[in-house]
Amino acid sequence: MGVRSRLALYYAALFAALGVGVPFWPVWLESRGLGPDAIALVLGAGQWVRIVASPAAGAYVDRSGRRRATMVGMAIIASLAFVAFDHAAGLVLFVALSALANGALIPLIPLADSLTLTREKSHGISYGSIRLWGSLSFIVASLVAGELLAIGPKDIIVWSLIAATAVTAVVALGLPDPPESRSQARPAPIGKLLRQKSFLVFLAAGAMAQASHSVYYAFGSIHWAAAGHSPTIVGALWALGVLAEVALFVVGTRLTTRFSPATLIAVGSIGGLVRWLILGSTTSLDALVVAQLLHAATFGAVHLGAMRFLSSRVPMGLAARGQTIYAAVVGGGAMGIAIPLAGPLYRVVGGAAFYYAAGFSAVALGLALVLGFVDDGRAEAAS
Repeated sequence: MGVRSRLALYYAALFAALGVGVPFWPVWLESRGLGPDAIALVLGAGQWVRIVASPAAGAYVDRSGRRRATMVGMAIIASLAFVAFDHAAGLVLFVALSALANGALIPLIPLADSLTLTREKSHGISYGSIRLWGSLSFIVASLVAGELLAIGPKDIIVWSLIAATAVTAVVALGLPDPPESRSQARPAPIGKLLRQKSFLVFLAAGAMAQASHSVYYAFGSIHWAAAGHSPTIVGALWALGVLAEVALFVVGTRLTTRFSPATLIAVGSIGGLVRWLILGSTTSLDALVVAQLLHAATFGAVHLGAMRFLSSRVPMGLAARGQTIYAAVVGGGAMGIAIPLAGPLYRVVGGAAFYYAAGFSAVALGLALVLGFVDDGRAEAAS
């Protein structure tokens, strides 16, 4: 099996877990008796740990070159954490297990992204064409999970996560370890990159764009179910959003060569303003369909812009750390603050909490415009 197929299979396995967990994990937590504040705290703990876990994993991989072993081990830890969830009770234990599961699972995404981007440079593999297999897997997993939840117990969610993360560990055994990582006797210093103005503005713009999804990820499924939509419809809505993302990834290479990272992030932020205002104002199925199609902008365009920035502005010796720092700031710092704040807000105002999400998109748009001025399009020297 070639490198392209092995990478695609890995994304498919990993995103099958996300296709179950992202839409339905809050639903499982609610079935265990947790209210909005507690759900937000458990989800927030999973975000906070990324601040440490993602950069630590990236630094270790950059120094050792042991990418495959690291990814296999982390997938196994995630699977065992979900096994423990199935037998756990109490908010404190849920928070601790959320930190463990996410600390192991989420760094697998930037580690895979940096590997794929490295192969894009050296083997001519299109990042978008590989990454879309993860999105397609997410779609299938969310649809199947929705159907199963319509006829079965909520514990199907945690059982599916155990299985998907275990399969991810097996598939990761077939991933390559890039020789360029092993060949470095000393890791490139990260300090100069962190002093680069365009990199810092990029991190801030990405953080705000991702934080705008906080209410959606924490309470989207719960909110739609409360409005009377079945688990099948809820799963289909999540699948539709990712299907729109896939359509964008199909033309991803053309977009990233034609438009700058700042432009793609700005487009995604504008889409966020529209999307969250729609979700805050109605739960009509027609309107939800329109809002979900905008996932192509709020996530897809921003993600493509971010990957383009990281692949073209970050030197090879910092590839894994650049990816994991971005993941830590965007998924850890920003979402770790935004989701816990969303819990009490959703408890008080319900769906109007999506207007809070729109505020993040507005800030992201402003930062994307600033990035357009300060980004010179060149990679920072690694030394």
